[in-house]
Amino acid sequence: MKTNLIGSLFLFLSLILLICCFQIFHESRQLEKKINLINKKIFITQETNQVLLSEYAAHTNPNYISQISNIYLDYEQNNKERILIYSKNTFINKINSLNSFIPVVSKNDKKRISFTQDN
Repeated sequence: MKTNLIGSLFLFLSLILLICCFQIFHESRQLEKKINLINKKIFITQETNQVLLSEYAAHTNPNYISQISNIYLDYEQNNKERILIYSKNTFINKINSLNSFIPVVSKNDKKRISFTQDN
């Protein structure tokens, strides 16, 4: 009788201990999920901050600001001076005026034309 009582007492205590272990495991798993979620948010925030800092550095750079202002503010003046689509003759004249070394192959002509600087 005494052994049955002691055996059932140990069985009851082991069940309580087993339930406590499962409860602790479950709570620690939930805590790990929350920590992983917070770590992901921190990583995303750090990446966003790096992008924002690089954008800030670009926008505070005086060369970048002058280039952007030239593009947006002087666009009408530059647009009047610049021809966007060149004819073949205009293109050849433009290349010759720049004194560039560029090989040009025309679709109509099978020969290769190279423009060189004449001295």
